[in-house]
Amino acid sequence: MALLTEIDVAEHIGVSLQTVRRWRRERLGPPYVKIEASVRYRQEDVDAFVAGAVIETNTKPFSSSDVVSTWAEGLVDD
Repeated sequence: MALLTEIDVAEHIGVSLQTVRRWRRERLGPPYVKIEASVRYRQEDVDAFVAGAVIETNTKPFSSSDVVSTWAEGLVDD
């Protein structure tokens, strides 16, 4: 099992090294392995962290009539 460094994780996720360190300090990021003074990450933990950050969106494409009708509904006083 190959372990990733902080730099590897930052590059893989597309954030700065400082962000990875802040996540670790605040316990917000992926789980890590501490071996003496070394901090390492397992690939599967990083992948699970990224998968857990996925936000589902509406898969139905918007049409201009959807936007106009939604906007117009906000104009109606009940």
